[in-house]
Amino acid sequence: MVMKHVFLHLSLLLWGLSACKREQAVWESDWKVPLLKDTLTLNQLVEDSILSISGGYYELSVNRTIYELNLSDVVEIPDTTVKHTYAISLNSFTVPPGTSFVNNVQEHEIAMGDIELKKIRVKKGGISISVQSPIETKTYFTVELPGVTKNGITLQQDFVAPAGTNANPGQVNGYVDLSGYEMDLRGASLGSFNKIQSKMLVKSDPDGPTVTVGNQDSVKFLFTMNDIVIDYARGYFGNELVTDTITENIEALEKILSGLVDLPAASMELEVINGLKINGNQAKGGRRYGSAS
Repeated sequence: MVMKHVFLHLSLLLWGLSACKREQAVWESDWKVPLLKDTLTLNQLVEDSILSISGGYYELSVNRTIYELNLSDVVEIPDTTVKHTYAISLNSFTVPPGTSFVNNVQEHEIAMGDIELKKIRVKKGGISISVQSPIETKTYFTVELPGVTKNGITLQQDFVAPAGTNANPGQVNGYVDLSGYEMDLRGASLGSFNKIQSKMLVKSDPDGPTVTVGNQDSVKFLFTMNDIVIDYARGYFGNELVTDTITENIEALEKILSGLVDLPAASMELEVINGLKINGNQAKGGRRYGSAS
């Protein structure tokens, strides 16, 4: 009876242990720990050589060109169209083949306001040329601009215009790049300014028929100076007041999004460099002659 009781007690104990088995514990955690420790200074915020340290203070040294005045800002050649027209003075005359019947030089003034230019050198730009003829046979034109030279050679172009009439003249077009050309603007007398010369030589077709021309017939050529930029000029450049307001952004400080910059001491130095070979300040009424490049 005693053994039976012990066996029953042991069975109950084993059953109780198996009934009280617990599930496995699961832990979730969120850890935040510093990965490094350092000191952040203004030198790390500003990636620029304008920042230095002197006497325990930061120094900000900004050296910038805040305004630049070029020769093209002072002297500008406007787009100019010039017409060279020659009208036959006789009522009527006969022109055999290969005969030169026009050899004419004219002066033309370039509107420059109070600027008086005697000589310029062209950096870029050109001349568009159009030749027109009412002659009833093919016509040979030689167009020359005296005083417009490159390496000592005068600008000259040859054109062949088809036969035409007064109502419908024969026409041919061309273009000359003026880069590197020098232009003497003193005129035929060499004592004037803002004047350009043109010369036109016209010859009838050597292999064409004999034609009759008269005072109703006008041969002409037009030339237009386009987008002329100069890199040298000599003459009087007029009186001009240059004024401007400049805002300078310091890119090195763009990383500082807010806060104040304390400047216990600041100084500013302005350096003006004049490379135009003319006075930058002139008494009222003065005339600024010289050359500039």
